[in-house]
Amino acid sequence: MMATAVADQRIQLEDTIINHQLTRRPLRRVNRTGEMAGMHSLAEVFPQGRGAVLKRLVKLAVDLCSGGSSGISVIEGDSPQTQLFRWQVLAGELEEYEGGTSPRDWSPCGECLRAGRAMLYSYPARYFTYFHELKTPIVEGLVIPMYLNDLAVGTIWIVSHGEECKFDAEDVRIMTNLGAFAAGLLRREFGADANGEKNANFQERAIVWEEYVRRMGHGDQFALAALMDETGPLVLGTALRVLGFREDAEEVVGDVYSKAWTGAGTYDARRGKVGAWLTGIARNRSIDQLRARGKGRLGQALSETEAYNSIEEFKKSVAAFEDKESIREALRTLPPDNRRPIELAYFSGFTMPEVAQYLGHPVGTIKSRIRKGLTKLRAAVAASAGGSQD
Repeated sequence: MMATAVADQRIQLEDTIINHQLTRRPLRRVNRTGEMAGMHSLAEVFPQGRGAVLKRLVKLAVDLCSGGSSGISVIEGDSPQTQLFRWQVLAGELEEYEGGTSPRDWSPCGECLRAGRAMLYSYPARYFTYFHELKTPIVEGLVIPMYLNDLAVGTIWIVSHGEECKFDAEDVRIMTNLGAFAAGLLRREFGADANGEKNANFQERAIVWEEYVRRMGHGDQFALAALMDETGPLVLGTALRVLGFREDAEEVVGDVYSKAWTGAGTYDARRGKVGAWLTGIARNRSIDQLRARGKGRLGQALSETEAYNSIEEFKKSVAAFEDKESIREALRTLPPDNRRPIELAYFSGFTMPEVAQYLGHPVGTIKSRIRKGLTKLRAAVAASAGGSQD
């Protein structure tokens, strides 16, 4: 769809803008659990490429803001006279219009970028009359500007199709965070990617992590939480390889993100990627802790007859086992249905309910799969330990 209709001269732009409502409406409770689960879902589709991630992102916007449709509009064209907004990715009731366009100089997105702030519209079709061509009416529309290195690249927006949905300041916060995430993924459209397409997926994640650190430097705690959620296993794994004990490694992880928070303002991407920066801190802190506690035996090896009846027993056994790689090798022999819950519960530190929610199965099913997996793991580790002694 290409917007070509003529504006209704009886309605002024100001008649559709209701930004004052953003401060008057009561804030709803922050859904941190939903946001963290959403970040997990984004991470899951990274291997599928940028398009899949952006699609999941706008679907997440619909879910978190309880809207009817969401989308990302990207600027196309070289000159202001010829520029337009391409509806690059849509979700919800307006998804069928994906790929459509609207004018840069006569659109809610254009006015949002002109103002340089979030804009809340009420029945925008009264002024932007081409919206009358949509099959589904827009009751309210919240539009957030997206910037990349201070360059406006487009907008991210959420709209409602009924009076029951009213956007508030909490929706502004959510959409602003998602917009910053999306802008990082759009980097290659507004500047050359020196590493080419070969490492595109890795580069996209690295870009997002850089954006998190930049926002942390401005005091954004949500960005810190998101960075911890995505990079936590990487940092914990680094500390575990050095220290061997999970309790000590978790203490190092806390130190790493504390240092990252205080040092985010001085982080320089030219000196290294975020992942390398965090693992470097983890390695140095782990070595310091190892030196402080001195050398010593890590404990007795796993007994061939030891039973794993719970994740806690498994953790204690692994903490006392000298060859951690044997544990990982043994885990690789398990079927995915048994292996994945154990990895989440031990290596990622999830609780049983969290594992169940993440994998989409009842808690009872997860417990059963873990119990069977631990039984198989006991035999595999015992065999590995026996073989290493021969």
